Parts: sequence; C-alpha cells; structure tokens
Amino acid sequence: MKAVFYCFLPRDNVNARQQRAWHFDIVEREMRRKMRRILYGVFLLMVGLFLCLPAGLAQQAAGPRIEIEEKAFDARDVKEGEVIEHTFTVNNRGEEVLEIRKVSPG
Repeated sequence: MKAVFYCFLPRDNVNARQQRAWHFDIVEREMRRKMRRILYGVFLLMVGLFLCLPAGLAQQAAGPRIEIEEKAFDARDVKEGEVIEHTFTVNNRGEEVLEIRKVSPG
C-alpha cells in the first residue's frame, strides 16, 4: 500500500475555504482512483469466473448415466387381442449402479 502525503502551503490570494476545497478535491480524486481499481478487479474476477465455470460444468457428473438406444416404438396397427413384444436396450454409462424404479407403457 502506498502512502500519499500532501503539503499545503498558504497561498497569497486564496482563503482557507478555498484551500479546504482544493484539499478535498485531491482526496476525492484519490478515492476515485482506488474505487476504479477495485471495480476493475471485480470485473476481471467476474469475467474469469464466467470463462472458467462452463469448463467445470462440462465435466461429467459422477453417478449413473442412462443411455437408451431406441426411445420410442410404434407397433402400427394392432388387432384386438394380439400380443406385441418389443425389447428396449438400456445401458448404464455411469460409474454407479443404475436403478430403474418405474416403467409405464405409453
């Protein structure tokens, strides 16, 4: 952190009120510079997070991951009383056990 020192010398044609105003103007400029640096830092942090988060989210989540090769089956015209059979292939591409708890025909 850098220390800033100001030397205020009395001026011939300037009163005390004008000197105080001049002093506060200098202090205000320093505060604006510090605030700008903080805002630039926050902005760069947000941009960095924005660029890095998608890479982290793109990684596969641990756990089961279902993969169904054929998602729908159309039996076309079915006569009453006719039995239709079809097999859907379900694969688990994840690292944990896949539990299928409920299946409902459509």
